[in-house]
Amino acid sequence: PSFMPPPGPPAVSSSFSPPGRFAKCRREIKVVQPQSPNYRFMDMTFVDKHYYEHGMPQFLGFRFSHALDPSRTVQALKLALKEYPVVGSKVTAQLGDLKFLLEEGNLALQLINVSPDLLSSPIGQLMQVCDIMCPRPRDYKQNGLFYGFLFRTSNKEDGSVLIAGFHHVMGDAFSYAMFMSKWSEFYQRLASS
Repeated sequence: PSFMPPPGPPAVSSSFSPPGRFAKCRREIKVVQPQSPNYRFMDMTFVDKHYYEHGMPQFLGFRFSHALDPSRTVQALKLALKEYPVVGSKVTAQLGDLKFLLEEGNLALQLINVSPDLLSSPIGQLMQVCDIMCPRPRDYKQNGLFYGFLFRTSNKEDGSVLIAGFHHVMGDAFSYAMFMSKWSEFYQRLASS
């Protein structure tokens, strides 16, 4: 199994309204990181400041013909976080307008059981579901800078969809691709062992 995205951009429907039944079919798998005294101030650009103040995560979506194993997905995520700890960070303080302090925190992978028709809908629609399910208000001091969602059905043959949401201040698309590649690499190692 690989976290490589399918070719082409996802289709997005602006009129999509997710059903209100997700609270019943959702569970969090906590990813506990060891607490460390590694606090650091990061420089923020004016663009970062805009995204930080308006709380807009950037989502990447990946569709799989097979069902990802939630336990292996979380184990692989823990291993990837050791190499890229900033992904598991939260903002703890700001110094002026363009500096912020990061601290390692805990995050969760949301495991969401959905109907086969919703799982097969365009990834853009599932990204809208994720956007709605992200904590409101988007308090990155409390909730962190990364969101993970694993959509699947009760039938493993239906496959799965993994969506990762990154706050813009953590990096850019190249940075996210590096992290997702490492997460995929660790998943493949665990799946083959």
